[in-house]
Amino acid sequence: GSMASNLYGVPRSTQDAYFVLQLGNHSILELAKQLGPSFQVDSQQSFETSTGISRYIVKMAAMPFIIELFLLSEDAHDKERFARRRAMPTLGRDIFVPTAEDMIITKLRWSQRGKRSKDVDDVRNMLAVQGDHIPVGVDLDDHKTTGRPGNVVLSRVRSLLFIDPDRIVCR
Repeated sequence: GSMASNLYGVPRSTQDAYFVLQLGNHSILELAKQLGPSFQVDSQQSFETSTGISRYIVKMAAMPFIIELFLLSEDAHDKERFARRRAMPTLGRDIFVPTAEDMIITKLRWSQRGKRSKDVDDVRNMLAVQGDHIPVGVDLDDHKTTGRPGNVVLSRVRSLLFIDPDRIVCR
């Protein structure tokens, strides 16, 4: 979501954070016990319409911030994105985040499902900030899996950027 795209693009405020879980033989109730009483985990699984993935909602006492725990789906891209995640040192510990390329693909997919302009804005900002760090020749629409978004959204996003060798300028 926005927390991961903030690492690669222009940070923006958000009132939630997404985490992808691979629970295996463990239950969400076991995780809830480990989090402690400050976190209220909704034991009822729900379905998120923009991502098309099952999730659990976690609320913290006396805070409007929401944590969404998404279960790793059977989608080929989701599995690849999870396998390619990388450790990033943050506040004295490693957190695991998707690659910039995977965030761009994911945001493009979400923008088509949910018709959310903030996802397209996040893609534009990630492309602008990452510039040459996005590998040349990587086809973001056909990046090792099927079901990628069409070129229409990505072409529209790229048309908003003018790449200058010395700097990146939005027009």
